Amino acid sequence: KAKLIEEDGVKKVVANWELKPNLKWGDGTQLTAKDLKLSWEIALSNTVSVPSKETYSRVEEFTIDPRNPLKFTTKFKEARYDFYQWIVRPIPAHIEAKVWAMLTRPRCCRFTFAPKSQWYRRIWKASA
Repeated sequence: KAKLIEEDGVKKVVANWELKPNLKWGDGTQLTAKDLKLSWEIALSNTVSVPSKETYSRVEEFTIDPRNPLKFTTKFKEARYDFYQWIVRPIPAHIEAKVWAMLTRPRCCRFTFAPKSQWYRRIWKASA
């Protein structure tokens, strides 16, 4: 569901989302809203490069439902007819959140910390 709101004369869209319960990472861990929120937070960092920063910067607020980790709400900075096409590449928060938190100054390149994680090493070995 989505609704149009107005704040300080600016029209915005607030959208409620729910992930399907059968989405899993390669290690069997369930994909949750935390995975999308971490991706959004990392992409907004000035020291990380992503393919389309504008995609991530459209959202001004990302709230996870405390009762259900598959539900979340996004508030878009402006009302756009194509808000539902907002696509975020999820990052496995159960692995990468610890790494991201440890970095005091992230390197400037696309998800530079990802290849160091066990999850990504397994993916690369499998595809090699």
